Parts: sequence; C-alpha cells; structure tokens
Amino acid sequence: MPDRRPSLPQLAILAALPALGGCGEFLANQLASRGGDTAGDQGSYQVVFINNTPHEVVFTAGAYDQLDQSSVPRILRFGGEDGADALAGDGQTDIQSLPCGRVFAIGTAELGAFVQQNGARDGSNSAIEDPVVEDTEFFSTDEDDPDAGPTSAGIAPPFEALLGVDFSCNSMVIIRFEFDDFPGNDPFRITLETIPSDSTR
Repeated sequence: MPDRRPSLPQLAILAALPALGGCGEFLANQLASRGGDTAGDQGSYQVVFINNTPHEVVFTAGAYDQLDQSSVPRILRFGGEDGADALAGDGQTDIQSLPCGRVFAIGTAELGAFVQQNGARDGSNSAIEDPVVEDTEFFSTDEDDPDAGPTSAGIAPPFEALLGVDFSCNSMVIIRFEFDDFPGNDPFRITLETIPSDSTR
C-alpha cells in the first residue's frame, strides 16, 4: 500500500486550518486524498438519495474539480425533459458511484457552468448530449386529476459539499430531501450525512 501520510509541510498547514476559517476549508479540500492506489489515481465514493417528502424531485447532482477549468463533470440526473425518472415521493435511489471529485454539487450555478462549457458524463463515464442542470424542484400530482400533470411545489436551494471538509473518498454519502419549515426559507432543503469507508454501520 502506498504511504498516504501527509508531509511535514502539509501537517503544518493542517495545524493552521482552525485559525483560517473559510480559507481552512479551502485548503483542507485541496489537501484531501482523492483515493486510488497510486499517486495521481482518482478513487470514488458512493451516494444514495432519500426523498423524505411526498413530492417527486427533479434534480441533477454532479462531481467535478473546481480548480481544473477543463474538467468534465460526472453527473446523475433525475427527471427533466430527456425522460430520466424523477425521484419518487417517499422513495430512494439505488446506491450510485461517482469519481472522487473535489466538489459534489446539486443544482449549483458553478456545476451548470462547468457542464455548459465542458459537457458532462454520467456516472459510468458515458458522454451525455443534453445534460439537465437546473434548480432542485419538487412536484406534486393531483390525485383527483392525474392527467392534469404535475405542478411545482417549490424548490430547495443549491447544495455543495467539499472533499476533505464534508466527505472523503471511498465513503458513503447520504443525501436527504426534506421539508424546511423555517420562516423565510425555501420550502425544501437538502441535507448530507457521510459514513466513512471504515465504518461498521
């Protein structure tokens, strides 16, 4: 196994992170291991989406490297004009795999800009012709008139998580779509939980 222990300069930087606030999060993101068995390799992490609302959710999630302006995001799509299935109300997805990009995002402007500029690939690395990168939107269907089509129930704000700060390579990332009852907020929110690779859970 390769030695992934941080070097002395890295240890010095890590020791200073608590005093740096937001800069510390940025540095931790850059120093975090991207997995793999040899230097330069990129590992992966698993992700599952759980919908704790009765509404269908239409969204695009993606992984990319924010410092590499030519990087091609890997995205997972649920719903949209291309016919992909939305995430059903009170449902959850199968476990998906994404490469260990430094940013994991759902519906952010930066993810959309990377896709528009560089294109996108799905989780299995197949090229995507018309990727959908939009707000995370929730839809409801009138049970008394299902032919009327879905109507918007609201949105959740964009979501972003950073490697080394919010999750690590080879971990399980659990994303939940929830109601947000706090006054003044959007009606829905996105939360993250991680299970490390060495966990027995």
